[in-house]
Amino acid sequence: MTMRQANVEMSNKRLIVVLGMHRSGTSALAGSLSILGCGFDRRLVEASKGDNPKGYWEPIDVVDINNRIFSAFHMSYMDYWPLPSGWEDMPSVSQERECARSWLQRMFDEHDVVVMKDPRLCRTLPLWRQALEDMGADAYYLHVFRHPLEVVASLRKRDARIPKSYGLLAWLAHTLEALEHSVLNRSVLVQYRALLDAPTAVLARVERVLGMNWPIHPEKKSSELRTFLDAGLAHHFANSLHCDTPLEAWAIAVYDLLAGHELRTLDASFAYELQAVSQRFAGVHEICLDMARVLDNEKKNAEAQIRYRDALVDELRAQLDSVKSNTNAQIAYRDKLISELEHRLADVECNANEQIAYRDARLEELRREIEKRDRRLQSARAILSSRRALLIRIFRPSGLGEIDDDK
Repeated sequence: MTMRQANVEMSNKRLIVVLGMHRSGTSALAGSLSILGCGFDRRLVEASKGDNPKGYWEPIDVVDINNRIFSAFHMSYMDYWPLPSGWEDMPSVSQERECARSWLQRMFDEHDVVVMKDPRLCRTLPLWRQALEDMGADAYYLHVFRHPLEVVASLRKRDARIPKSYGLLAWLAHTLEALEHSVLNRSVLVQYRALLDAPTAVLARVERVLGMNWPIHPEKKSSELRTFLDAGLAHHFANSLHCDTPLEAWAIAVYDLLAGHELRTLDASFAYELQAVSQRFAGVHEICLDMARVLDNEKKNAEAQIRYRDALVDELRAQLDSVKSNTNAQIAYRDKLISELEHRLADVECNANEQIAYRDARLEELRREIEKRDRRLQSARAILSSRRALLIRIFRPSGLGEIDDDK
């Protein structure tokens, strides 16, 4: 296939990039696009019952590529400081650009309209745009935004260790960088609350603003969209959250800027206001980065202390296990001796009972023998007495006198 033929073929392909800070409604929008017939990768991050029960709609390959980009610069996807200037052209991520192009090519081979959603794209979009430009493909950018205090409350519900200020800075970094890296005349801002309240109207408006057609018109899927976008998906409301710091006020000012251009063509006036806000945030970035380095060192020291403590705990646990094992062995040996003694005692008791029974039987036998002899003796005495009396009667008449019993 020639380059011209490839470009003609790619002109019929469209990539829909769903952008937005974590916990801002990007999953809700991506899931809605699946109902409208847009193409998704077959391998998606699994839904989480407690965190995102209706699915994340994030391609595993895209998430892996983005995570490797952050790892290449020793960063986490939630860090609010920027990637190094010109990072997308550095050799350390050249392989990831090729992986991105391969994924896009595979998706375009399977679908005409492809959806790519991952909040990390807010930071890594420059590399993906390079891959798209190499292929000659078009992309549209849907920026989902939500009140920053609601986002922070949702983040802290999932992980209470995240400081509010950290969450706000991350929201600003994701939101501003996503807009900075996008093509504004191919972008549209979608407010999460509006999407939940009127999904059909919002998606139809997005279609008109971008001058494109969804595979299936939203009106035909109005009932499914209503069922999927349950208003109960939102658990935090800005009117119940308190704003009490300059950072919060600044984040809300950026939110108001986005809300003022919701579902509209992003013109030069918006670009000017956005540039002013971004420049201000860039200055704060430097201050925050210094603070982050200090906090990172403190974190590393704390982690080292925790590791040392854990090692001591493990050592003590091993010693305790050893003592427990020895004690159990001694108890088992003692129980064995007791069992043997009990068996011996039972044998002795059994033998003693047998001997006593034998003795009692023998005594009874002797008693009966004595009784028998006594009866014989009495019988002999009776005979003797009878014979004596007879002799007396015999000898007295003859004048022999008395018989001397001693003779």
